[in-house]
Amino acid sequence: MFNRIRLVTVSAALLVSTAAVHADEVIDNAVAGLLGGWTGSYAGAFAGTSNFSVDTAFGSADFDVESYGIYGGHNFELPGGVVFGVESDFAKANGSASWSDGEDSSSFAVNWTAHLRSRVGTSFGNALFYAAGGVALAQGELYSVSEDGSDTQIHTGVTVGAGVDFAVTPNVVLRAEYLHDAFGTATYEINGYDYDVDLTSDTVRAGIAVKF
Repeated sequence: MFNRIRLVTVSAALLVSTAAVHADEVIDNAVAGLLGGWTGSYAGAFAGTSNFSVDTAFGSADFDVESYGIYGGHNFELPGGVVFGVESDFAKANGSASWSDGEDSSSFAVNWTAHLRSRVGTSFGNALFYAAGGVALAQGELYSVSEDGSDTQIHTGVTVGAGVDFAVTPNVVLRAEYLHDAFGTATYEINGYDYDVDLTSDTVRAGIAVKF
């Protein structure tokens, strides 16, 4: 009788232990599936806001620009959680600055921006903290009423920034980041007159990407 009770007790204990081990394996596999590693390509969309600083012969100004666009790239994860990558993006912009002295008026607008960057970061669980740097482009448009004309030019400069990617599933990654862009000086020509325009910006933006 006691041997039978002991056998049932031991069997029940073994079943509970096996179930617990199996549950731990399921949880571990789920976590591993969530993390999945950062190596691979990705593509997504973002929205953000930028504060541009522009310096022209007509005047200087700070103005805000709302933007939205697409981005994509590829990551390589090394042992120890170090991640290297390359990425490009393109954004449409909506914002401008204007000046007026009562007789003459002029304006400057940013039509679009783009970046080609390298990234380096460190992963912690399902988060990737990174820094990025590379080439920054912006298309600007300068308009003058007195000259009755406008010109469009592309500024070419540098970008630096930092951010965090957060994997919510093995294939969906959220992002928040900051960028500083020094787009440099471009020369605009309106009716035979040259105007140098210097352009910089600070941007915060959020995005969502699919990893594949």
